[in-house]
Amino acid sequence: VAKRFVVDQMIKYEHPYPYVAGLLLQATKNWGTVRLKKSSRIEGKSGYSMKKLLSLWVNGFTAFSVKPLRLATGLGAFFAIAGILSGVVIVIRRLVWNDMLMGYTSIMAMLSFFCGMIMLMLGMIGEYIGRIYISINNSPQYVIKEEVDMEV
Repeated sequence: VAKRFVVDQMIKYEHPYPYVAGLLLQATKNWGTVRLKKSSRIEGKSGYSMKKLLSLWVNGFTAFSVKPLRLATGLGAFFAIAGILSGVVIVIRRLVWNDMLMGYTSIMAMLSFFCGMIMLMLGMIGEYIGRIYISINNSPQYVIKEEVDMEV
């Protein structure tokens, strides 16, 4: 059972790919769950295939959040730092102990660094695109539940 103002806010969404849970969370943070006894389907079978369920998950994951883009940015920064640190370790071991075979390890360090930098840059570009998407989507920053006429 949803309150009228929550339903009204959800109905205002005009764009394709609506995601009910995202629209609900956009309208209110005050919600709960009710445990129900699961019963078997009386007739027929579900119309949701694995492909449709995956599509629904992707829609919910990307429609109302830029968190996947921020995850890519964080992973990129992590791999870039790991590449730099492993490169420093390789150079120090080569200079101090001279027991390091150059080749595979240094290539992996460079590859980790450059791939991390690419992921970091793509994440930053994605952050800008995500902000543009949220601006174009006209997502409300807040929802007014009730207006009170106050005389000043």
